[in-house]
Amino acid sequence: MNTNNPLNVFGFKLQQQLVKQEDFNPALLNNPDNAGDFATRLQVKQPLVNMDLLYIRKAAAAQTVLYQFKTKRIKEYLAFEVKKASYL
Repeated sequence: MNTNNPLNVFGFKLQQQLVKQEDFNPALLNNPDNAGDFATRLQVKQPLVNMDLLYIRKAAAAQTVLYQFKTKRIKEYLAFEVKKASYL
């Protein structure tokens, strides 16, 4: 932003911490030269670590282990039922 508005020029100098003794001269306060101000902004929208996805992956891995145990126990139960039926 560039301006020659006295209030804005003095405000820019205050924001940039560039105020000197000669900036308080009434002639310079009332008729300033053009002054510029800039603002730098860095904006990151992608999270560096997606914790939700990490927990979802852990839950999926745990569920896979659960279904492996469940399948193993079903096979054992069916084998038990077959043996039990054969003894009758």
